[in-house]
Amino acid sequence: MLQGTTMSDNDTSQSLPRGKPAFDQDPHRLREISERNLEAAIGREVRNFRRQQGMTVADLAAVTGLSIGMLSKIIDEKWLTAKGVAGLWPCRREGDDVIIHLDSEDNIRLPFLRQQIAKREGRANMCLADFIDHDGDWIGGFAVGIHGIEPHLARFQADKDDYSDILLKALADRFAEAFAERLHQHVRQELWGYAPGEQLTTEALIKEEYRGIRPAPGYPACPDHSLKPMLFDMLDAPANTGLTLTESFAMLPTAAVSGFYFGHPQAEYFGVARVGEDQLADYTKRRGVDADTARRGLRPNLD
Repeated sequence: MLQGTTMSDNDTSQSLPRGKPAFDQDPHRLREISERNLEAAIGREVRNFRRQQGMTVADLAAVTGLSIGMLSKIIDEKWLTAKGVAGLWPCRREGDDVIIHLDSEDNIRLPFLRQQIAKREGRANMCLADFIDHDGDWIGGFAVGIHGIEPHLARFQADKDDYSDILLKALADRFAEAFAERLHQHVRQELWGYAPGEQLTTEALIKEEYRGIRPAPGYPACPDHSLKPMLFDMLDAPANTGLTLTESFAMLPTAAVSGFYFGHPQAEYFGVARVGEDQLADYTKRRGVDADTARRGLRPNLD
């Protein structure tokens, strides 16, 4: 198994804040989400979209030109507000769980899932807990959201301007991704401080060529959406960001991103894929829920 980035491995860890949200972005400074972070977020999305939809260079140029025009209005006329928070907590690994130690001396158990895939010899089935040390480590969390879109959407809908409606929603989503990128950069370079001298080009940001990952509940490496309320509670996300969760764990406003920070040098994204009945039974116990609840939350991974 991998060895985690322990407190002794990182001189800045001893002074990290314990158990409280450690960064609160000024909500009125959308310009401070640097152009490179926004360019990286849009570039990553355009690359994926072009691959999926078969867009030509001419198509891409037309869409990009329209996007830049609205982007300038969003910033110059202060259409939207960005709010975000991040926190770091001491923790340790216990099996496939991460035990988080809070200021109150309470512990929170975050259960994660392990791949159960037939792989060639020498390749391990991965779990996010592998990136945490048994003897003591750190884990982070974040939540960011973009507010203020509603009156502009109402205006476009009244004018029957479907294209602007779709474009604004898409740009708000990209701002949320860009904010998540900028906040992760702040965490790596300053708050956690394990990469203080990091120098990355925009292309390197698009390819995520930095140390650390930020997997989100509900995504392939962490498919259980029901971990999201635990993350929101640790961050006090509603108070700090104005974000709320629906009964199905969707975030409101919808232009939002949240997840965990892992700083291990070998941390990487992966997909848990299919979960067997044996792991489901074990996860149900570790998660502290009944079997039906666990099965509903992991249904896409059980089929």
